[in-house]
Amino acid sequence: MDDQNPYEPRWRHVYSPAGLEGWEEPRPQPPRRRVVLPILLFLATIGTTMYAGMGLNPRAEQYLRNPSSMEDAGFFRLMFELGWPYSAAVMLILFSHEMGHFITAMRYGVRASLPYFIPFPANFAGTFGAVIVMRERIRRKSQVFDIGIAGPIAGFVVLVPLMIWGVYLSPVQVMGPGTHYLEGDSILYWLIKTLIHGEIPDGSDIRTHPIAFAAWIGGLVTALNMMPVGQLDGGHVTYSMFGPRTHARIGHRLVQIMTVVGVIGLVASFAPSFGWEPPEFMTNMSGWIIWAIMLRFMGRAHPPVDDEWSELDPMRRRVGAAGLLMFVLTFVPVPLTIVTIPGEENSRPPAGKPTESVRAPAYPGHEG
Repeated sequence: MDDQNPYEPRWRHVYSPAGLEGWEEPRPQPPRRRVVLPILLFLATIGTTMYAGMGLNPRAEQYLRNPSSMEDAGFFRLMFELGWPYSAAVMLILFSHEMGHFITAMRYGVRASLPYFIPFPANFAGTFGAVIVMRERIRRKSQVFDIGIAGPIAGFVVLVPLMIWGVYLSPVQVMGPGTHYLEGDSILYWLIKTLIHGEIPDGSDIRTHPIAFAAWIGGLVTALNMMPVGQLDGGHVTYSMFGPRTHARIGHRLVQIMTVVGVIGLVASFAPSFGWEPPEFMTNMSGWIIWAIMLRFMGRAHPPVDDEWSELDPMRRRVGAAGLLMFVLTFVPVPLTIVTIPGEENSRPPAGKPTESVRAPAYPGHEG
């Protein structure tokens, strides 16, 4: 039996911003927003990022050299004590990013879920970021733009001061013999390191403070989200600014480039087996093939809007240009570089025992 109120019209009369009249069906009542699952995932991600941050803290080395001291101190106590700086910084960046999307969606009355954080203890970051699910199609081009750009801007505003602070706390040290895993430089990261520490000599690097690494992760997340492909944040921006055809062409070409770069990296990784030693940066590009495959599975199409004919106003276009500049500043061509220095296997100098090349304060709370 139909429960429709006979006095309530099934269709309602609406006016578009352009003055056009029409009829649309009323939206059904929204389902209740899930709260328990997002909270549980948020708490779990705090735990996994603390676990990752414990390994990033230089004070962890003394416990690795003496495992009995870790048992005496208590694992979970140490995880909180050593891991909270990284966890707090990276969670603040991710939370700001997702809240930018969520609050803007709520402002326009677009149904959106609470952020779903993705805990993952088996990677160096402790998380795969967070997502927000839109429960309905966004109907206006301006709304697509505003919701898409709000997250990266909110995250960027938070990560920049954290990156400056973290790099300031990161001493420059000579890399000792052994294998070193170095985060790649974006333009923003390189610029901040140069302004704070000057030109870093060959064979040296900053000993990345957990807060600096959290900001670097935030920059990487911002760049990946601002890729102008599909329904990523950058895809929303390019779709709104340039229309569906240009959005589709840009996304298609970018995935092609990522595929080619990733394949070159894979070939370079196996080249030494055939007697050819490729440049080191080439062997570290293979990871882009993973992103190309993921983007292909995620899809490169964008849902249509009702006002496809409309143009963004000049202010939004300027904000969009700033968003694309933000992508350029945070993009990391080679996210991870593996450097092996011959000699006795002994990684970087112990934290708090820097060489004469140090030009920044040691980690707070570390006894040198």
